[in-house]
Amino acid sequence: MRAFESCCHRLLDRQKIKTPPKAELSTARTKDCPAPPYATLEFVIPRPLEENRGIDYNYGMYKQVPCASGCGRGAVSGSTLCALHSADQAADARRIALAVQAGKAAFDENAAGLKFEGIDFSGVDFKESNFSTCYFFQCLFPKAKFDSCFFDFAVFSACDFSGSNIQFSSFSGADIEDCSFENSELSHVNFCGTIIQDCTFNGSNLYNSRFIMSEMKDSDFEDCNLKRVNFTMSKRENINFKLSNTAEAIFAMRDDQ
Repeated sequence: MRAFESCCHRLLDRQKIKTPPKAELSTARTKDCPAPPYATLEFVIPRPLEENRGIDYNYGMYKQVPCASGCGRGAVSGSTLCALHSADQAADARRIALAVQAGKAAFDENAAGLKFEGIDFSGVDFKESNFSTCYFFQCLFPKAKFDSCFFDFAVFSACDFSGSNIQFSSFSGADIEDCSFENSELSHVNFCGTIIQDCTFNGSNLYNSRFIMSEMKDSDFEDCNLKRVNFTMSKRENINFKLSNTAEAIFAMRDDQ
């Protein structure tokens, strides 16, 4: 929830989405779920980053060391600078990737803003780490575990998460294209505001995950557990929910608020 709140302003600005009037809410339906249950959304907008500069960098799930430049961002793990001010982003990415591959684990890592291409992270245990605004191309994550990790506004292209276990993590505002999340555990995951295209989630458990304000196109959610999955205000085009329990998912807000 914290990650969703922190990205709320940027999601609303990017998608230009307004809460529909109550008259529209009462008739909101989806062909995939003719009579869906309802949910109420509450937005809590945090203080802007500028107010937090130089005050407290130990927020969230991990301890963040401030960038030595004074920009207010967190320094990349093993460095005194953030990715934006790094003298060699590629070297920082290689160093972190090699360390993660060698130890088969990533705990309390901050790699925000770095680019990873063609890296095999199979079976790695990621915990309480920050990969927000990262770029991942043709990376492998089969059977990897993610607990309380942040991938907000990251870009994923042609990546494989099949058989992974992702829980209590955030992909809010991310662009996800041509990726596989098949046969995965994806419970309590924040996909709010994501752009998802040509992806497959077949055979996965998405219990209590959220796709609020997401844009989804040409993707498959076949034979998935969608209990308490929230698709409120999402845009869906050519989405396959065959054999999934859409009746237990949430596709519209309540009209009595």
